[in-house]
Amino acid sequence: MKEVLYLDVFFLINFAMDAVSLAVGALASSEKVRLWRILISSFFGAVFSLGLLFFSAKGVWNLLGGLSGFCGMIFVCFGKKSPRRLGKAGLFSFLAALFLGGVVEAISFYTAASPGGARLTLGVFLIASLLAFGAFSLWGKSVDRKLETAVVSLTIRFSGRCEHFVGLVDSGLLLRDPEGSRPVLLMKAAYASPLLPQAFLKRLETGEASGEERLFCVPIKTASGSGELYAFLPESVSVLRRGGRKKAKEHRGVLIALDFSQGGFGGCPCLVPLSVL
Repeated sequence: MKEVLYLDVFFLINFAMDAVSLAVGALASSEKVRLWRILISSFFGAVFSLGLLFFSAKGVWNLLGGLSGFCGMIFVCFGKKSPRRLGKAGLFSFLAALFLGGVVEAISFYTAASPGGARLTLGVFLIASLLAFGAFSLWGKSVDRKLETAVVSLTIRFSGRCEHFVGLVDSGLLLRDPEGSRPVLLMKAAYASPLLPQAFLKRLETGEASGEERLFCVPIKTASGSGELYAFLPESVSVLRRGGRKKAKEHRGVLIALDFSQGGFGGCPCLVPLSVL
């Protein structure tokens, strides 16, 4: 039995999917976009999809054609913005399109009248759209808040001592404990005296464990070569974002590695990974 493809239905489905994906991408990336831009961009995407259908592009050409059409849609929708903002909006729109397409397929498959006969209905499309809006708006807002955070307040507790520090957030700080895959916070050794006894500081510098105190070796790679730092596990690390949440976020599985090298972290005692925010 031959399948019949109605061009008007194909165009409208692509138009609607593109419009929802772009709207979700704009919402998730906190970009303000006028409705007419979304509609024009969606119309462009739907026409481009029809063109690919008529030319019957296959393999690499189909991939390149689809990528070109998607980039065109992003430029039409979001206009002249920085490459970073365009890239973020494009990434969220692309992920929203994948998510929306998958949800539509899944819902339509399980609600099909006959086994294996997927069908796209208005109800299915609306359910998938609402799910996409909810999931990506929450995720996008969370990512944006974290990326916009530059300085945080830290409260570190260790061996009955409690000290407060200022930390600089670094999204490129990806150090992990090789044993437990715990995130690692960097602290300049010069600021650690109020928190750590001098004997313990010395052991962190040399890597020599003593008694029941266990040190963690953290491999590190820099432009000048590879090496290792030694870290300890505090009782807790509380992180408070300035201008953000009123309640600090407490961690009990964050290692603190001491950096005994010269120089600083932009005037801050600590360098904080994005994963602990």
